[in-house]
Order: sequence, then C-alpha cells, then structure tokens
Amino acid sequence: LWAMDPGGSLYLLEEDGTLQKVSSRGWLLWTVQLPTENEAGNLLRYQEMICDSSGTLYVSVQEHKRQVDASGAVQEIILSEEIQAWNSNGEQQNKVLQVDKTTLSQYSTEPYIRKLQMYGDVLLALCCDQGQFSVIKTQPYGAQAPVVLAEYTLEQTANEIEDCASLSDGTLVYSTKGGGLFAISPDGTTQDLGQLAGRQTVAGQLSA
Repeated sequence: LWAMDPGGSLYLLEEDGTLQKVSSRGWLLWTVQLPTENEAGNLLRYQEMICDSSGTLYVSVQEHKRQVDASGAVQEIILSEEIQAWNSNGEQQNKVLQVDKTTLSQYSTEPYIRKLQMYGDVLLALCCDQGQFSVIKTQPYGAQAPVVLAEYTLEQTANEIEDCASLSDGTLVYSTKGGGLFAISPDGTTQDLGQLAGRQTVAGQLSA
C-alpha cells in the first residue's frame, strides 16, 4: 500500500507491517512496525491508506479470524474494522472509526470499509454491508463523532459494483463490472453518467 502527502512525501506499507515515510528527495524519514496480529492471535490486514493536508496518514485495518466451516475448509471471517491515524512524525493518534463487523453481518468475509477519501479536514469512509452502502463523515481534528452522511440500498446490484466514490455531499458514484457508471444523490435521484458522457462503457477506478 502507498499514499502521498501534499509535500510529496511517500508512505509505504509492506505486507509484514513495515510502515515507512520517504521524502520527495528519496530520504527515509522514519520507519514504524505495525502489528500483523493482535493479542487474541487474530490476523490484522491493512486495506486502505490516505493522507490529509497536514500529512496525517489514515489506514483502514481489518481483524481476521480463521475458522473451519462445516465442510472442513478453513476460511477467514472479519471480526472488526477500524481506521487508524498516524501523524507526520510517525506517532499513532486516536482511532478515527471502529466497527464491530459481527453486529452487522456475522461471520462475514466481505469488507465493510471500501474506500477512504479526504475533503479538506473531513474524512469520508465509504462502507458497504450486504448491499447497504453508507457514506460516513468523520472530522479527525474535531470533537464530533462520526456521522452517516448518506445511505443507499443497492442489494440487487451490489455484486456487480466494480468501484465506488463519494462526492462531498454524500452522492455515491459507482461503476459496474459491465462498464456502467452511475451516480445516486442523497435524495434518491439516479443518473447514468455513461449516457451523459456519450459512452456505452467506462473503465478504470474512481476518485472524487
């Protein structure tokens, strides 16, 4: 995983949990070792990274537990997810968001936090649980608790969604595996952005 701050410094996170900050001139500024399992022995997986204007780094983390299903196959379920924060000096800050995954979809193997986005000092977390998409707004530097900016039920098309992004007002923009591009506003209005662009299919990842 990698992310870049406005000053051009690069944050790199390796699979073994090694987090490094490298300056725009290629100098290694610091290294932090993140845990790959917790005290309970469950695996920790780091999924998304993003920087804000001050160089604070936000990382989404999943807690995985291995279990054996009825057929004897080993599977990993996601017990919880959270967004951790690290300042520009490599010091860990207060957690931004914590979610008990088992209260949403017990024994789920699907991630809840799908994407992180920044709008100034506001961090948006795009989340999905069984076709229910939520845009959660957090202000890491304020005292306000995270709030749900918008919610969308897309049960029929959830499995077809390739990527998604959110506008600052909570409008959800998503692409489908078939190349479609759509937007849904908080009032429920849906637009086919592919038709507006005069194209049948749209490929690539989304950002907003």
